Amino acid sequence: MTYNSSSSFTESSTNNTSISDRSLTTKRVQFSTVKVCSHALIVGDNPAVSKGVPLTLSWSSDWCETFPLDQHEASGKVPRKMSPYVREQIAQNAGASKQLLMQAREEVREIQRSRELAMEVGFWERIRHPEMVHKRF
Repeated sequence: MTYNSSSSFTESSTNNTSISDRSLTTKRVQFSTVKVCSHALIVGDNPAVSKGVPLTLSWSSDWCETFPLDQHEASGKVPRKMSPYVREQIAQNAGASKQLLMQAREEVREIQRSRELAMEVGFWERIRHPEMVHKRF
């Protein structure tokens, strides 16, 4: 699900416009509603999964509905993590073939190996050329 919100903006102001008074002016933003849209989950390409196939949201939404913010917050939160088994079941239910799932898993493993190698090479380059390492502050 994605969350878009409509808002009303409230800004307090004072009659005295000196610089010192302006810094004390309080600005507030209030949200009264939340627009909730449901999107289908499809096979994705994000290699951040530890096992299984990654999922991503499709571009088109199935439905959208606007809720009062208080009602939406009271409804509770949806868990964000899914097991590899659940992700694969969702992908299969959405029509993904076993071949597509195998291909997605292999692409993820390839990207992960490539990143590990890049980190390893980067480590040895920093050992060989410490003058090339820039400190971050």
